[in-house]
Amino acid sequence: MDYEDFRPRPVLVLDVCGVLLAEPTAPLFRAVAEEAGTSSDRVEALFRHYFRDALWSGRLDESAFWPAFAAACGVGQPSPTWPVLLRSAMAPLPAVSRLPSWSRSAQIWLLSNHRHEWLVPALQAAGLHRLTHRIFISSQTGAVKPNPSAYIQILEQASPGDCLLYVDDKKVNVEAFRNLGVDGVQADPSGSWTATVDGWLAAQTRRAR
Repeated sequence: MDYEDFRPRPVLVLDVCGVLLAEPTAPLFRAVAEEAGTSSDRVEALFRHYFRDALWSGRLDESAFWPAFAAACGVGQPSPTWPVLLRSAMAPLPAVSRLPSWSRSAQIWLLSNHRHEWLVPALQAAGLHRLTHRIFISSQTGAVKPNPSAYIQILEQASPGDCLLYVDDKKVNVEAFRNLGVDGVQADPSGSWTATVDGWLAAQTRRAR
């Protein structure tokens, strides 16, 4: 390993869906609700209660998830359009255009509650895999935010002296990382959070001089 891997550096840790890519579960819940004749809020509640942690952690296989999810929502068989809808919903958000600049000033790490089967192709389609140094996907690591284990794996991979900033669209996830001593920013729908990242990176550059 090169010596530079151990030098202190800015590390920008980003959530993916809701920060860099559009959140795909809301369109999925609406589609399932329409087919089941119920509300998307009820579908979301069923997902969170019965499937969320098992699916994101990798304990539940994707192939087993779809029929079980359909049955829980009162649909006999899962529609083949559901996975297509979910994947197509993960369109790049405006912040993606900032990554080339940010990656010249900091290491970019991604930390996502997701299925790698769904997320990796979306990252590749948006070209994000070429701009990131490390990618932590819960279905591969088994660690689901906001459980502290999801953040501890980041700290274990960081080098001594690294300065970390975390961005997530969910307040509970930002606060969980703050509890471990890492500063965080909640991504807002307007995208004004990107200015906070720009300011942080500028401050890191000044300190390095």
